[in-house]
Amino acid sequence: MHRRRKRSYIPFLLNLETRSDVIPVRLHFRETIPQARQPISHRRVCVNNRMVNIIHFKVSHGDIISFQENDARTRGEEIRRSFYIEIS
Repeated sequence: MHRRRKRSYIPFLLNLETRSDVIPVRLHFRETIPQARQPISHRRVCVNNRMVNIIHFKVSHGDIISFQENDARTRGEEIRRSFYIEIS
């Protein structure tokens, strides 16, 4: 007989929460995930000063995410600097 192992969904959820398309939604830069995917697919998002066009790019602890000047908007105001996001 095999013992049933307990399944943990925490690694799966942590993997989802560290994707480059989920982080702008969690930080309220975008309202929906499809809105967050558009600038990534148009190469307007940088992770550690490298352009990212992979929607499911995994962001690691200590990575710096920056948005191009005319693309980063929150509540109607243009943000003209890079953001530091800490992933734990």
